[in-house]
Amino acid sequence: MGVIASTPPALPAGPDQDALLRRAADDIQSKGFVVAQLDKLVNWARTGSLWPMTFGLACCAVEMMHTAASRYDLDRFGIVFRPSPRQSDVMIVAGTLTNKMAPAPMAAAIITIHTRWCGVAIASCRWTSTCRDVRPPPRRCSMACSSSRRRSSASASSLAEDRIMTEPLTELGDQVAAALKGQVISREIMHGELILWVERTAIREVLTHLRDEPRLLFKVLLDVTAVDYPNRPERFEIVYNLLSLKHNRRVRVKLATDEDKPVPSVTGVFRSAGWYERETWDLFGVYFADHPDLRRILTDYGFEGHPMRKDFPLTGYVEVRYDEDQKRVVYEPVKLKQEFRSFDFMSPWEGMDHVLPGDEKAGDAKP
Repeated sequence: MGVIASTPPALPAGPDQDALLRRAADDIQSKGFVVAQLDKLVNWARTGSLWPMTFGLACCAVEMMHTAASRYDLDRFGIVFRPSPRQSDVMIVAGTLTNKMAPAPMAAAIITIHTRWCGVAIASCRWTSTCRDVRPPPRRCSMACSSSRRRSSASASSLAEDRIMTEPLTELGDQVAAALKGQVISREIMHGELILWVERTAIREVLTHLRDEPRLLFKVLLDVTAVDYPNRPERFEIVYNLLSLKHNRRVRVKLATDEDKPVPSVTGVFRSAGWYERETWDLFGVYFADHPDLRRILTDYGFEGHPMRKDFPLTGYVEVRYDEDQKRVVYEPVKLKQEFRSFDFMSPWEGMDHVLPGDEKAGDAKP
């Protein structure tokens, strides 16, 4: 037997070649693909790109950083964060903007105020902001009261929409619970997400089923973390966040444990769990059995305790400084000076005895 090599036929030149390429492009586009020349695509991305400057003030800045990380990776779409306002198109102020912090981003925005934009990205913490440009107008009732009143007076259409959104999650929870009898303790839907409570010893089997079942295919482990509730017999909640790219779904798996009960490692199911479990061990002290390399990942060598536990002292156990005489970093017991032992427990938002700039307009605002 032999192999006969043949040269593929050349494309006909002239109008016939253009027609053939046009039919091929139409056939590819009909399947959901975009056909374009590379140089035109690059030039189009350059003209439509956005270069924001980040100005992080609080936890909202962490969410903004996530957009440039591997989960969203906005760099692929031409959104590149720049370090200087002169190099950027928009400055994003992410965090609680207070009167004390406002002058700094304002000074940076003045540099480009004539030709560019400045946006403020703030979550629910804006209710505690002292800046009048950010704070919402005052209301007669609290947020909790307003939320409950809106919920009680919800229209029939909004209730129907909520039911439409939760029904697929309820069916998904029932399906997983039926397939994993005895391993799923309970299930609930909270904030539009399905939460599965499972047995501690069955976590590997549960995650394997969620990953391999064709109707689920939760093949991405986004995060493994813990929450500490010291008053509970099993004080730690271990949380696994999963994503299904195939079905565009998310699920959260939880289990309970304490300082002494080990949690089976899921590095054999998801390799990305290696660093997540090391972080949980480092910060919370939750032991993961059969982990291939369970050691600290964020704290220093020889660190005592686990800093994310609620009973960990705020000052820690040792302090670190560089000793000029020994020419090295030394560890010493924590020694607080007397002037640092006077604490003021008054809330800065409730202890203000003077009118903030702009508060004189609050009386004119309609409730």
